[in-house]
Amino acid sequence: MKPFLLVFLFLVMSLPVLADVSVSVDKSLYNFGDQILVSYDVSSDADFSGLAKLSLVCSDFGIEFYTLPTTLYAGQVQSVGVPGLEVASDMKGRCYVLANVSSFSRNVQFEDSSESFNVTGSLPVFVSVPRSVVSPSDELVVSGAVAKSYSSRGAVSLSLLGNSYGGVVVNNSFSYNVRLPSNIKSGRHSLDFLVNDSSGNSGSASASFSVEAVPTKLSVALSNETVLPGSLLGGSVVLLDQAGDVIAAKASISVIDSFGASVLGSSVTMPSDFGFALPSSFKPGSYSVLVSSSGLNSTASFVVPVVESVNVSFDSGALTVVNTGNIDYRRELVVSLNGSSNLVVVSRDFELKPDGSALIDLYAEVPEDSYVISFPGLANSPSFEAHLLDERSAFRKAGDFFGVTGNVVSGSRFDGVSGVFSWLLAVAVAGVLVFVVYRRMRRGRKKGVNKAASVKDEPSPAYDAETAALKRYLDSKREQQRQESLASSAPSTQPSFSRTDDSVKKWMENLQKDKPFK
Repeated sequence: MKPFLLVFLFLVMSLPVLADVSVSVDKSLYNFGDQILVSYDVSSDADFSGLAKLSLVCSDFGIEFYTLPTTLYAGQVQSVGVPGLEVASDMKGRCYVLANVSSFSRNVQFEDSSESFNVTGSLPVFVSVPRSVVSPSDELVVSGAVAKSYSSRGAVSLSLLGNSYGGVVVNNSFSYNVRLPSNIKSGRHSLDFLVNDSSGNSGSASASFSVEAVPTKLSVALSNETVLPGSLLGGSVVLLDQAGDVIAAKASISVIDSFGASVLGSSVTMPSDFGFALPSSFKPGSYSVLVSSSGLNSTASFVVPVVESVNVSFDSGALTVVNTGNIDYRRELVVSLNGSSNLVVVSRDFELKPDGSALIDLYAEVPEDSYVISFPGLANSPSFEAHLLDERSAFRKAGDFFGVTGNVVSGSRFDGVSGVFSWLLAVAVAGVLVFVVYRRMRRGRKKGVNKAASVKDEPSPAYDAETAALKRYLDSKREQQRQESLASSAPSTQPSFSRTDDSVKKWMENLQKDKPFK
C-alpha cells in the first residue's frame, strides 16, 4: 500500500499548476495629470507563491510601475486595486497595462493585458450661449465646462471682436458676462475659447451669436438747394444701422410746404435715389423734403424761386399765350407784325393765372399780308412767318375799316400802285354806304307803312346831315394826308380811322338807331 501512495503523490506533484490573471483600467481616455486606476485578479488551482508585476506599455513609452508579492492557496482568488498612476505627457498615444505573475522558482508564469486606452493633452471644452440673437449694448452671458476627470485649476481666454478676455477654470467650469459695444456690427459673430492647465493640457471651443441691425441714422440729400418749377427735384435716401452699415428698408418721402402741408409724395426701398417732377406752376417759396422709415425722420430744405414767364405759339392765324411761370402774369404783351406792305403793332394787357392761357386772333386785328411775327418785350421769344389771309366778308371788312381797335397801331408801306389801291378801297367803301342808305330809303317807301312807321324807317334829315358831315370829314382827312405826303416826298400813310373820332362815333350811333344793317 505504501509504495502505491508514494507513486500517487509523485504523479500529482508532477502535474502543472493551473493559474490565471486578468487586468483592467478605469477609462478609455486620459489627459495629462490624470490618474490611471488599474485592478487585477489572480487565481490558482494549487498553492502558489511568487510576484505580480504591472507595466504600462505606450506607443513611444514603457515602464513597470507596480510589483506585489503574491501567495495563494489552491483555489484561492486574489483581487488587487493598484494605486493611481499619474499620466505624463510622455505617455501620449495609445497604451495598455500588462500584468505578469510568476513563481519564485520561475517554473510557473502567466500574464494578461488590459483593453487599450488613449492618453492625450487635448481637453474637451463645451460652451453655451443662452440667446442666439442679441442687440447692441446687450450683456452677453456665456458659460463653459471642461470634460476631464480631475478638477485642477486652469486658465481660459475668450476672444471676441478682436479683443481677449481672461478667466479661470474652477471645478472644470467657467463663465463670462460680456457687455457688447453699442456700435457692434450686425450679423453673426464668433466666441472663441482657449483653455490651458498646469499639466500641459489644452482645449478650445467656439460658439456664435447674431446681432440684429438697429436702424440708427436716416439721411436724405438733395441734388440742389434751389429748384426751378418745371424741373426735377432729385435726391437720395439711406438708412444706417448702429455700425454705420446700410440697411435695406422702405421709406416714405413727402414734400412739405411752409404751412406744413404735404404737396407731393412717394415711397422707395432704400438705399435709393428719388425724383419729383415739379409742375411749371409750382408755387414759389421754401419747402422741405421729409423722409420717414423705421421710426426715424430726416429732412432737407430747398427753395423754389419766383418765375414769371409766358410761352407764345402761333397756329391758324391765332397766337396762344400760356402762363408758364408760377405766379400771376400781369403784363402787357407787344406783338410786332412786319409785313411786306404793313407794319402793325398789337398790344394786349394780360392777367393770367399759372397755366392759364389767352388767344389773340390776328385775322381780326391786322390787314391781309405776309408777316414776320415777333415779340420785342419777351426775352428769347420765338418768331413766326405767316401769311394772314383776310377771310372776312366785304361788309365786315367795311365795318372793321371804321372800327380798328385802340390796341392796334397800324401803318402802311406802299408805292404808287399801293396808294392808288388804298384810295380806290376808300371810294368803294363810300359807295357801299351810299348804296345801303339808298336801299333803305326805297324799301321804306315801298312798304306803304303808316306815317309814323314811315317816318321811323326813312332816313331823317338829321341822319342825312350826319352822313354828309361824315363824308366831308373823310374827304378832308384824305386831302390832308395827300398834301402831307406830297410835301414830304415820302410814301404816304394810309389813313387810320378810329371809332373814338367824334364824327365817326356820332354817325355810327345814328346808323345803329335807324338799323340800316342786320
